[in-house]
Amino acid sequence: MNQAAEITDDFKGKTSPKRGIRTSKLGYQFLMDDPEWRLNNMIVIKWQSVPKLPESDKLLNGYRNALANYGEQVSPSHTRNMSEMMNRLMPFCETGVVTVKAINEWRETLGHERLWYLGNLRGFLLQWADWGFSGIDPKVPDFLDSLTLPGNEKGRAVRISCPRSGPFDRQEYQALGRWVQSAWRNEDITISDCALLRVFMETGRRPSEVAALRIGDLRIKTLASGLHTLSKDSYRLIVTRAKRRGKHSWRDLGTADELPISDDLYDLLHNVGNQTIRALEELWGVVISPATSKELPLFVSLKHHFKGVDTPEEFHALEARMPDFFHLNTVDLSNRLHALGKACTAVSARTNDYMLLSSYRFRRTLGTVLAKHGYNAFEIAAALGHDDTQNVQVYSENSAEAFDRFEEIMEPAFEPLLKAFTGEIIRPNQPGSERQPYVHLVAGSDAPIESGKCGSLAHCHRGWYICYTCVKFRAFVDADHEHALKEVETEYERTRAQGYQDSMLTGLEATMDAIKDVIRLCKKKRKEEARV
Repeated sequence: MNQAAEITDDFKGKTSPKRGIRTSKLGYQFLMDDPEWRLNNMIVIKWQSVPKLPESDKLLNGYRNALANYGEQVSPSHTRNMSEMMNRLMPFCETGVVTVKAINEWRETLGHERLWYLGNLRGFLLQWADWGFSGIDPKVPDFLDSLTLPGNEKGRAVRISCPRSGPFDRQEYQALGRWVQSAWRNEDITISDCALLRVFMETGRRPSEVAALRIGDLRIKTLASGLHTLSKDSYRLIVTRAKRRGKHSWRDLGTADELPISDDLYDLLHNVGNQTIRALEELWGVVISPATSKELPLFVSLKHHFKGVDTPEEFHALEARMPDFFHLNTVDLSNRLHALGKACTAVSARTNDYMLLSSYRFRRTLGTVLAKHGYNAFEIAAALGHDDTQNVQVYSENSAEAFDRFEEIMEPAFEPLLKAFTGEIIRPNQPGSERQPYVHLVAGSDAPIESGKCGSLAHCHRGWYICYTCVKFRAFVDADHEHALKEVETEYERTRAQGYQDSMLTGLEATMDAIKDVIRLCKKKRKEEARV
């Protein structure tokens, strides 16, 4: 079983704080109700040091859940810092809830020289509220956004600039994208996990909207002749809106959004759907019709949701009565995303720490990127599934300033963490490669070029482009990799000219970086062989 799957399984039946088994980013396990949480060989969170308050059960439960999530996704030292700052705030939470009044009273005791305490804790409180745990007043996020603190931007720009709860920058997205690809290729995560994370990254939609997706929501734009159109919205995903005033029906397709997605994401989701279909055909012992296939959820737990359902007819009967019965709920989906955050080893240059993953961060990233590219508030609202512009002004007001600062703080030292080529350089006749299949480059009408060998055929369906970023690719030392680079550079320029999304360009950039790495390593290997 892969790492992320094991983590996800740990959550099943253990949502109660008293039963939850958690694992710190460095692999130390602890129970939610343990008096002490050991996060590494030095740092221990001691709950007996938390100030005691009357009627504070909800506050403590929310605090424990939020800090546990932090401990699983970020470094032990940062988790400890949040615990220490929160313990300073606790005595002011006399009502058993983190309120605006409590924060104000604590702030008044800090003085100017210690206001950074609140500045540090602000990101944790915002994330706590985003996760929806108990113990924090809904008014707190807006209040925190309105504050001006030493060393921090004024107003709601905090949502845009916070390196832990705000949007990812371009380099962080590249690092995250490369980790996803590597983890999938190494089978550290499943193809379903990979697709789930990519949906959040590319669409920025809410967990409830992603949970409602079905196989039939995947579409390809076609001409009357049946041929595919070559435009940026050829591949699309139908997403229903979770929040609509006066609308209470689930999966209201009449008001759904038709989102353009990359062909890569389309293929991932298509393969996830095919896996579900094949598993159910084996379970039911019949060939599933296209009409039934379209109604199957994209993200589902077959063992849980289809237990006791033995035929397509039983599926349709239950689905008609309870349309969300076979879908993951938002808690399950959030747990899966959290499990991926625990497994993720991508590092942020802004914090020099592991990146914190949440659906809200992906929404903020998409909104900010759209604003950066000149989309107005109405267009951003439509992309994020809002009925009005009330909640999207923050992006259009502050994105330019935030992105300018992102570019300023990027460190060249971060580049080694983004090693492009992770495979191996070999000779065609190298021992151990006899039975491995060749990888060919096909450029227009030219004859195929042998560029290397494949160490595994698992999940390969996208052609030779992805081979260069795969850990199982064995590149030939004398192959014409410069030809491959020209092909990808041409594809990159064509893709950019047609207005495709940044996520697609990032993938091609990663391939170009990997090919350049291969060219450099091949030259190095040839020189070393010449000296022997």
